[in-house]
Amino acid sequence: MRKKMADFYNKYSVAFNIISFLISLLVAIGGICLTIWISKQPVTLPQKELSCITTNSKSLVLMLGNDSNLKLLYGEREVSKPCITSIVIQNTGAYPITNSDFLQPFTIVFGETDEILSVNIGDCSNRYIREEVVENSDFSNQQLTIDSFLLNPGEMFTIDIISDGGIPLIKFDQRLEGISDLNLVENPSSQVLLVRKKEPAEIFPFAVGLGLIAVIIIVAIVIIIKKANKRDKLMFERFEAALRQEIYKENEHDQSN
Repeated sequence: MRKKMADFYNKYSVAFNIISFLISLLVAIGGICLTIWISKQPVTLPQKELSCITTNSKSLVLMLGNDSNLKLLYGEREVSKPCITSIVIQNTGAYPITNSDFLQPFTIVFGETDEILSVNIGDCSNRYIREEVVENSDFSNQQLTIDSFLLNPGEMFTIDIISDGGIPLIKFDQRLEGISDLNLVENPSSQVLLVRKKEPAEIFPFAVGLGLIAVIIIVAIVIIIKKANKRDKLMFERFEAALRQEIYKENEHDQSN
């Protein structure tokens, strides 16, 4: 009888061993999937970045008509197709851009055929930036040169250019420590770009896959438990019947004595 009871408990514990194994397997699979997903995510390290954002470039006059007596003046100068172009120079990186970073001046070069009427410093993050940029800038020979400036992360200043004859051709040149290339942005709206947007991590496919694996394993656990319960119930009934038979035999033996 003791042997039967030991066999019963040993077989009954198989279901719990299977459940423990499946749970451990689920955790292991989840850990592997999470490790693979993390390893495939792009690593973005903080860096210096200077953005040049063209926020507005359009003609100031839509129509003059065919009347030869109609003239358009800029100051005392007659113009035909005046245009305004606004460029935002902004620190969109994680570190300050300091005056000592300028190995060569920051320059904006216009096309040889462009007729530049004026170049002005417009909106700035604060008055100190305006004062410094105005003091360190010079415009001559179709080129705006800024010797250096200080911009903390997120700070900016705007350059407003009025030209005649159409929208000018603009080229940027720089030699800054820690910055290989400028971040050039064509933004037709007047909204200032504060920070560059980053691509969101694609966690949804990973979550769906892990969820499906979990559902499959849970369903398998339920099926195994049900089969184990049926087997254990049948085994318990057999054990109970054998126990009753042993008790009956012992009672008969006692009565015969």
